[in-house]
Amino acid sequence: MVATRDDRSYGVARSVPPGEDDAGAMMDLRRFNVRYAATWRLLAEIMRRHQAAHDLRLYWFYPGLSPTGVARLQRPDGTKVLDLDVAHSVVSVPEMSSSPAHRYVDALLDADDPKDTVDQIASACGLHPSTSSMPESNATVLCFRVIAGVLERRMLDRRPLRTSPGYVDNRGDVDASGWAVEIADCASELDRARKAKSSLDESQFVRHLFALHSDDRILAFAEPHRTSHVAFDFRTGVAHARHPSSGERSAISLRDLYSTEGRRLVPLIDWVERFL
Repeated sequence: MVATRDDRSYGVARSVPPGEDDAGAMMDLRRFNVRYAATWRLLAEIMRRHQAAHDLRLYWFYPGLSPTGVARLQRPDGTKVLDLDVAHSVVSVPEMSSSPAHRYVDALLDADDPKDTVDQIASACGLHPSTSSMPESNATVLCFRVIAGVLERRMLDRRPLRTSPGYVDNRGDVDASGWAVEIADCASELDRARKAKSSLDESQFVRHLFALHSDDRILAFAEPHRTSHVAFDFRTGVAHARHPSSGERSAISLRDLYSTEGRRLVPLIDWVERFL
């Protein structure tokens, strides 16, 4: 007899032979951890090269439906730059449809130099490589680089490590998450907006917040405040941490720490990992 389990890594049910459920679940978890790390590395490198010039923003579609979703880089007016389908590791840009880099995780892992893959994808999005030196990492870019660094360091870990935006986009109903409202200190403003409109895209209040969290409860769609997590404010470059077992709270300016540590990223990644 073949059992069916709910594979939370992909948000679909799949058949698993008896006795192989645990091993299969762990393999799926690791594969998805690698996909997640590659996704954020690609996002971080594109942002590092082009965010300052194009004011790129991140929007994550469907985080309320699965821990996968679609990561979209867009311009301030909402114009799409690219979509990354995390579950299938595919870039959604018309110019990439016939390129090996269309499957970005494979392309990054297979490349002799991942920079070539980053530049190829960026060029297909209309973000042409600069001939000057790498721009200084601003607050937003630094957050992306730290998140990518943590995910890469722990991509073969036995526990899931994910990010969640400060909102839940579930088939058009976009609600701000409680943890994000608390950090953004926008409860009163959000309440007034809710009273004024029957239908409201609440992500506008918390779109600049993403949480990196680690806990088995992630696979049961638990909110970050119920897990070990660190929340990043892309506007200010401040990381907010809370450990659920101890209740310990802390916040730090990633830019200040980056400067103090001689522009080394490792101390920032180490600080975040303390709370995961």
